[in-house]
Amino acid sequence: MPTRLPAPAARDPRGLLPTGWLKALWLLAQVAGVAGTLWSPVAATAAFAVSGVALLAWTGLAVGNARRARPSTVYVRAPRPLPAVVAWFAPLVGLAVGIGLWRWLEMTVDTTEPDGEQLLDELRLVVAVTLSLTVVIAGYLPFRALARAAAWTGGSPSKVRRWFWMPLVVSVFTMLVRSGLAIGLDTAWLSGDQSAWRSATLAAIMSLLLVPLVTQWWFGWTAMGEVDRAAQMTWDRRNFPEETLDLRSALAVRQAMQLYRASHPHS
Repeated sequence: MPTRLPAPAARDPRGLLPTGWLKALWLLAQVAGVAGTLWSPVAATAAFAVSGVALLAWTGLAVGNARRARPSTVYVRAPRPLPAVVAWFAPLVGLAVGIGLWRWLEMTVDTTEPDGEQLLDELRLVVAVTLSLTVVIAGYLPFRALARAAAWTGGSPSKVRRWFWMPLVVSVFTMLVRSGLAIGLDTAWLSGDQSAWRSATLAAIMSLLLVPLVTQWWFGWTAMGEVDRAAQMTWDRRNFPEETLDLRSALAVRQAMQLYRASHPHS
């Protein structure tokens, strides 16, 4: 008795939402904002505002694409766009609370008492350390959400995490280098008539300000591309399985060869 084969699953005609233009807008607005600081503070503020809006819009669309490429299952829920977008405001809230607490201490602590100034300085130090830790921890939340979106669609979450950690590490390193160069300006080998060395050191101190920014742009562009790429590949595998079959076979053969070479290093 003849049997009928089951019909293939219908393809989703909607597709993924385009996000590449938001990524490019974010980077261009960042560069324009830095350049605008040399020309007009208003233009720089407007450029950074456009960059922030583009980053929020990209986050919502990218996480939404990851959710659409691989929907939730009975046991695991897919990443949600709204919490990922709201997470970008967490460090701003922490910074606002810290500034408010700082101002409250200045208004409430009586500095006319004998130990008033010392007490205020100690409380300021506690608030500054707590605020720094809070902003760093809260600042990791949006990157954590984006890393989960990348991992959800088979991407590399470490690339997204490097977007958070590498600018911090580079900022600390450049701060130490700038401090060393600033100290060198007051030493004997940069004093006297050696104006060329002094000018070069001042130029190096100013140029080092751009190193953390360039690091953030590089790793940000890489992380955003990884989230978009993973979502697109997962979408293609679900909706165009016959077109990705050859690619998956080639990847399987490549992984098998790598495992063989690792287990037989002298062959």
